[in-house]
Amino acid sequence: DQFLWPKDEWMTDDAFHGDCLVYTIFHRLNRISHADGPNHWIPYTEKELGLKLAFESSFLSDFMAGKLKATGGSDTQGLGLDGQEGNAKKALFATGQTPLVFSDEAKVLLEAGREMWRYYLSKPGVDIDASFYDIRAYFQGMTANGKAVRSKSDDAVYTELYAKIRDARKHLGDKRIAPKVYEYGFLME
Repeated sequence: DQFLWPKDEWMTDDAFHGDCLVYTIFHRLNRISHADGPNHWIPYTEKELGLKLAFESSFLSDFMAGKLKATGGSDTQGLGLDGQEGNAKKALFATGQTPLVFSDEAKVLLEAGREMWRYYLSKPGVDIDASFYDIRAYFQGMTANGKAVRSKSDDAVYTELYAKIRDARKHLGDKRIAPKVYEYGFLME
């Protein structure tokens, strides 16, 4: 499918932005790894996961909760709806000073992910800064060439938790994201 120039309405659909972010975090092709540097893609706080230690980066959970500090100006600073920099009625995209909006379907996916993160962190000697990819690699192992995560795990609890994530991600994509991709004109039906 060829992506097209979409209609402008998608730019002000805050739930669409939040849903797409959550979908991306838990997509099987998200290959962000702590092995490549600090993992800024942990969508939970240490408190949510019951940790006593601090993550190396809390960027994503802070961004999602609207806890990022402004670097100047206000929450409305940034690229405006007219595409120009400076003060505008509303920033084109979230700037991290206000909480993101999520659909109920995205919240279900976030909860399924939280369960998996907690299970992973209950294992001895794991990397607390692990990404979703790292967690999958821990339970599923890597292919013989070491370039991809294997398709299955021998851990029954993990397999059940990952199935919940897959189902919730599919539901979010089918019910919330795909209809808007067509409605906003990213793709033609």
